[in-house]
Amino acid sequence: MSVNNKKEIRAEMLKIRSAVTDKHEKSIRIIQNIITSDEYKKCTNLFVYSSVNDEPETEELIREAVFAGKKVFLPKCENSEGYMTFRNVTSLSELKKGFFSIPEPPESAPECNSTGECDLCIVPGTAFDLYGNRIGYGKGYYDRFLSGFRGFSMGVCFSACLTQKIPTDVNDVSLNAVCDENRIYYIGRL
Repeated sequence: MSVNNKKEIRAEMLKIRSAVTDKHEKSIRIIQNIITSDEYKKCTNLFVYSSVNDEPETEELIREAVFAGKKVFLPKCENSEGYMTFRNVTSLSELKKGFFSIPEPPESAPECNSTGECDLCIVPGTAFDLYGNRIGYGKGYYDRFLSGFRGFSMGVCFSACLTQKIPTDVNDVSLNAVCDENRIYYIGRL
């Protein structure tokens, strides 16, 4: 599938996501689905994004995970070529605007890489399918990170951003599950 098709799908899904009503309430339902999942309950390290631009909100999930004693790691874009690290935070007040105006941990925050089965990564995107495929923002940050991630990966979106089939290429990394406001779709266990 051509890059142009992904760009067209991304543009269309961004319009759809922008038009979603009750984003806050749906975000709370997404968070409830995550925190009641076995993957969240058993995770020690939570890799999660700081939401922007109509994405499902993650602030309450971050607060809940810190309160529950989990180590919480947020992405820090290290350069504009698609490389990011995840760094430990204990409060949302630590975040500062970074690349693309996304709230990021400070450079001084401890870095972490996936250690394995007790890791859960919550992945943003513009569109997802029920095969674990996603379309992000086109820079490849998450695909690069997930190619070495050994934990459980879960995409999050509003149900309006689920689509039949997303075109993939060799660099795309599939997720283990996709969560919307209605439920978690486990890939291979539908």
